[in-house]
Amino acid sequence: MHSDALAITVIFACSVLTVSAWTPPVNLGEPVNGPGYDGHPCISADASELYLTSDRAGGFGLHDLWVLQSEGDGWGGPINLGDVINTADYDISCALNADGTELYFASARPAGYGDFDLYVSERGGDWDAPVNVGPPVNTEYKEVTPFVTADGLWLFFASNRPGGSGGDDLWVTENLGGVWQEPVNLGPTVNSGADDRYPSLPDTMDRLFYASLVGGGYGGYDIYESAGSGSNWDEPVNLGESVNTVHNEIHCYPTPDASVLYFASDRPGGVGYLDIYVTEDDTFIAPASLGRIKVAFY
Repeated sequence: MHSDALAITVIFACSVLTVSAWTPPVNLGEPVNGPGYDGHPCISADASELYLTSDRAGGFGLHDLWVLQSEGDGWGGPINLGDVINTADYDISCALNADGTELYFASARPAGYGDFDLYVSERGGDWDAPVNVGPPVNTEYKEVTPFVTADGLWLFFASNRPGGSGGDDLWVTENLGGVWQEPVNLGPTVNSGADDRYPSLPDTMDRLFYASLVGGGYGGYDIYESAGSGSNWDEPVNLGESVNTVHNEIHCYPTPDASVLYFASDRPGGVGYLDIYVTEDDTFIAPASLGRIKVAFY
């Protein structure tokens, strides 16, 4: 039986940990969340599109990729990405590049290299047929939860391949001359020996959010944050009880400026058994040259 992991977020700035004060998370409600599994949120850089993974009715497989378009102060109905992207198996955990022309995701479709492989699709108008990212990124083991950095040069993901700390570890590969290099394990400072998954970074690329089952947290998976860059990261910090609960908090995905964090949780009170939530960094001060992305809670 295939399973995908939950995510933990940890935040650092300029190699000095700045503890953010996250507002109480808000459930995005319907139509984002349905009666079943809705997770792996992925927000476009301009906040016009919200991608997610769902087992809702109307899909092609066990879990499909869907997208919602921003409409006024909310979201339009979910649109399945179709059978060009989705298969009869698991198609999960997508991430967009900075200009929204590439979609990375994990799939358990046949003819891959292992249990789950990473794929990428490009679009001019519609999404093209996805291409397996191939070795050395994909192996006979499991590669899931991809995230590509704003400059397009670093691809983070989780894998249970040998050479890690145990369970699923976080790995990163650098793109040199259009070729993904041999992935590097993020090491024991970040990887715990338990499952560590769902890496994501803001545009500054100096803060790593992820989810972990490491002990000492508030519940199942917690979200953590770490400061650093590339394959070098500092001691992670738990995002705390304003975000994490005795349940699972996973699938974290920040806006480009990290002022807002989307994530999934199976905490009570949701629409389904896994829902997407959003929280804001209450300490965030927008750079004068950037402004702040407006996010409507509803």
